[in-house]
Amino acid sequence: MMHVAAQFVVTGTGLAKICDRYAIPTPPRGYWAKLQHGKKVKQEPFVEVEDPRLQTLVIHAGAWRLPDEVREVIQHAKARQAERQRPPPTPPEKSPEPDIAPAPPWPVADVHPLLRRTAQALRKDKPNADGAIQATGEGMAGVVVGREAVERAIYILDALVRSLVERGLPPTMAGDGMRVERGKDSATIATSERIRREKHIPTPEELAAEERRKKRLERYYATRRTWDGPAPLDLYAQAYPAIDTIRTGDLVLQIQGWGDGVRRTWADGRTQRLDRMVEDVATGLEAILAARRLQREEREERERRYQERARRHAWARQRAEREKKREAFLDQFMELRQEVDALEAWLARTGPTSELAGSHARLIGWATARLETLRQRLEPDQISAALDADKLFPEPDELHDDLGEPDEPLSWR
Repeated sequence: MMHVAAQFVVTGTGLAKICDRYAIPTPPRGYWAKLQHGKKVKQEPFVEVEDPRLQTLVIHAGAWRLPDEVREVIQHAKARQAERQRPPPTPPEKSPEPDIAPAPPWPVADVHPLLRRTAQALRKDKPNADGAIQATGEGMAGVVVGREAVERAIYILDALVRSLVERGLPPTMAGDGMRVERGKDSATIATSERIRREKHIPTPEELAAEERRKKRLERYYATRRTWDGPAPLDLYAQAYPAIDTIRTGDLVLQIQGWGDGVRRTWADGRTQRLDRMVEDVATGLEAILAARRLQREEREERERRYQERARRHAWARQRAEREKKREAFLDQFMELRQEVDALEAWLARTGPTSELAGSHARLIGWATARLETLRQRLEPDQISAALDADKLFPEPDELHDDLGEPDEPLSWR
């Protein structure tokens, strides 16, 4: 099932569910191993259906919607994994080994150095109220499992660490998980155990303890004085819990954050266990790093384009403000030019100043001085100095836009 599922880029469990949904028989566990060793097996018959809609099934695998570069990372990693796991040829004279379940490969004696602190914490910690043992906090791998699952979790994480180191992705124990980094991108994967919550069924001893608690509480209220404080807390707490937390033993590895179509969760199932999915998890971490790099680069490109638009819009606003200043300067220049022309014409009609006296003569003197001042302000070098001071016609023009006026809004990134 796993080999066929790989061709459709789905998990073995997912393909098995599809087959169950459409009544497609599948070989049971151990079928191919028994067949390989010459044992008698029962083949389930394939039943033809008349409904034409069930003749062809289309499997929509999420991996086909991934970017090409991410798919290439996954395919390359899986090919490398298959080549590494290819078994050596069996000699013809070797007899088949008996079908005996091997002993579990844990506890791991030589834990990888990166994982040793986590393993020590898991092996020494005591379960909390929910029966969980935790290896979280600084320098830990972010593991929350029950006592029975500790050694298996260490075995799986040890294999995962070694696979990541081999791929050039040595993990960092980040407290809430194991973090791998490639360049600017990172991914953190945490380990947990599935739990089930059920209503607690009290034992006769617990029921008797609850009755004793109630009687003590009644006696307290019957004998207490008005100035006494509240009853002790143990008189209010029920003698047994209302809900039991059942630790299933099924482990889950989950990458934190978004996945953008890349698989983020691997867990024990009915037909597949995490022990055999370590390389798939490592491949998933490589894939999600590639996906996050592409997303980051896309965000950076969007940000670059936004900043470019913002710069062009800022230039456009500054050019518009400058244009208003140019118009104001020109209006002021024209007013000065008109005043100079009017003063020159008026003084020319006044006649000789020697014939004038009193205030009239002083007015003519003041007007003559003002005319000279205005003439100086209209000199080309004075005009250039004023224009340069306000940067109305700079060279080169720092607000020049080769693309012209921006034609797209700035309100979106």
